[in-house]
Amino acid sequence: MDQLPVELLCMIFDWLDLNSIKNASLACHRWERIIFSNHYIKRFTFRSLLSNNSTKHEMKQMARLMKVSHRCYPNLKLEFDHQSEYTEHAFHVLFRSMSCRMLDQLVVLKLVLTAFPDLMLQMVFNAVPEMSRLAAL
Repeated sequence: MDQLPVELLCMIFDWLDLNSIKNASLACHRWERIIFSNHYIKRFTFRSLLSNNSTKHEMKQMARLMKVSHRCYPNLKLEFDHQSEYTEHAFHVLFRSMSCRMLDQLVVLKLVLTAFPDLMLQMVFNAVPEMSRLAAL
C-alpha cells in the first residue's frame, strides 16, 4: 500500500464511511497525512449539533475541541435546535473558539439557529469579514 499513488488512495477512501475513514487514518502515518491533508479534508463537514439532549458538559467539550483543533474545515455546520439557560453562552464560546485562521478557511457555513437566532446571527454577521473564502452561508 505504500506504493499506491495519493490519488488512488483518495478514491479508495471515498468509498469508506466516516468511522472507517477515522480507522484508516490510524493505520499509518502516510494515510493520516493524506486523510487530513488540505486536499482531502475539503470533502468533510465539521458538524456540531447541540440539541435539548446536549448537556452543558457536552457544549463545553465541543468548544474545547474547536479551540485546540489545528484543522481548518472548509465546511462547517452549526445546529442549535433548543433554547436553554446556557445555549446562548455555548454558541458564543463555540463560535469564538474558532481562530481567525479557521474562519478564513471557511467556504461553506450552514447554521440552524432555532434558539436566540437574532443574537447568534449578529455574531456571525460580525465575523463574516474574517471569512475571506466564504462562498455559501
